[in-house]
Amino acid sequence: MKAQFSLFKLFALLPFIGIALFLAHTQYHVSTGSVYRVKIKGYDPRDLLHGRYLRYSFDLPTRNPAHKHIFLSKANYCFIQLPNNLQRIDIMPYESSLDGCSSVVKHSKLKGSHKYFIPEKYAKDLENKLRDNQVSTSVDLIITKYQNFTVGQLYLNDQPWEDLLIKSKSTK
Repeated sequence: MKAQFSLFKLFALLPFIGIALFLAHTQYHVSTGSVYRVKIKGYDPRDLLHGRYLRYSFDLPTRNPAHKHIFLSKANYCFIQLPNNLQRIDIMPYESSLDGCSSVVKHSKLKGSHKYFIPEKYAKDLENKLRDNQVSTSVDLIITKYQNFTVGQLYLNDQPWEDLLIKSKSTK
């Protein structure tokens, strides 16, 4: 009877162990990934009214003068770290050599709409800033060595969104 009870406890803990391992794995990849600041566009402010997510797309190049005919669905984005914390993003045909790239992500992974969580109490202020084109926006794109990515901080005028919106709310 005692062995069954211990076995039951073990099986009850398995989901928690799995979640903890998943979170540790994700945190490891995020902390060891390369970070690139990428401009975003195409906000959908209606989502801010009906939820807590800012919908956007990445503002990345779709043409490369060196490669005039690129089949986008098979293209790669080549992220290059330059001196003085500068970076360059090129789009490359799938058959091109990517040796000079610091990080690579397939075009198909970055295209389309993405979401960024915004607490509801700041959504209206952010919507007003975005609607009036008062700010330039960008996000940190964290790319792992396995060509996966996650999105880090959202920036408004090169400041973390929290600094800009929370400070403006506290001064009101």
